[in-house]
Amino acid sequence: MTPPPPMPPDTEAATTTALLRAPAAIVSAAFLAGLVAGEVASPRHTLPPPARDLLRFALVAFVMIPFLLPSRWYQPGRRVMRMWIVAAALMASARAVYMSVGLYSHRPWDEWLMLTVLHFAEIGTLWLAVFAVRRSPMPGP
Repeated sequence: MTPPPPMPPDTEAATTTALLRAPAAIVSAAFLAGLVAGEVASPRHTLPPPARDLLRFALVAFVMIPFLLPSRWYQPGRRVMRMWIVAAALMASARAVYMSVGLYSHRPWDEWLMLTVLHFAEIGTLWLAVFAVRRSPMPGP
């Protein structure tokens, strides 16, 4: 029995990966910009933020930054980077489920449905980026 012929190299792998990761980068940048804008717009922005807020900002940055980093950082063999993007997607997914369940009884049904759909659209883009990074090897530099 002969082994199957090798797959031809995907010359468009880097472009495909970048296109699949682009929605997650846009969503992550918008989420971070919204967080900063919300903090600046709050009436207490002139006071130094409490430690709890700094921890929350650090956690949000930990989750969103991997979706903004270049695709070449996730080449095969970079196990920590690949685990980081998967962990970030898992944490964002858990937050989306928590927010959807938590908002259920506090909002009118139509508002809750809209927010839930937006949360899961965000999560879909993040998991698409994870899929793009893990789907096939990207060519080296």
